[in-house]
Amino acid sequence: MDLGTGTSILAVAAARLGAGPVLAVDADPVAVRVARATLRCNRPAPTVRLRTEDAVRTLRGGRFDLALVNIGVTVIMRVLPGLGRALLPGGRAILAGILIEDEEPIENAARAVGLRRAARLRTPPWSGLVVQRDPRP
Repeated sequence: MDLGTGTSILAVAAARLGAGPVLAVDADPVAVRVARATLRCNRPAPTVRLRTEDAVRTLRGGRFDLALVNIGVTVIMRVLPGLGRALLPGGRAILAGILIEDEEPIENAARAVGLRRAARLRTPPWSGLVVQRDPRP
């Protein structure tokens, strides 16, 4: 799942790397129009589906083994509870587009919903976190 897909470039990359099916979701209709154009130009695997929908609602309706979440800290904090429930056992979420200073509150909120940090990459002032659900059901 590419949550907050924007241009859908992460969904395209995931499909081209063999992921599938890929659900690309954004609540902004303008972003979805841009994403649709990106999908047309890049012709990823036909397994990419694009939806205009709020992230919290998307997470209520599915189970995912990988979530790409390249959105701001406010939205990440809002979706973490749903992400904790929607990830399959052992599933991971890549949280990007965050500042290093926001890592600690995000990690605390992730732990509270059963997700632990599996990896971190920093390029100041930016950070990317990989969080993982416990592999045991």
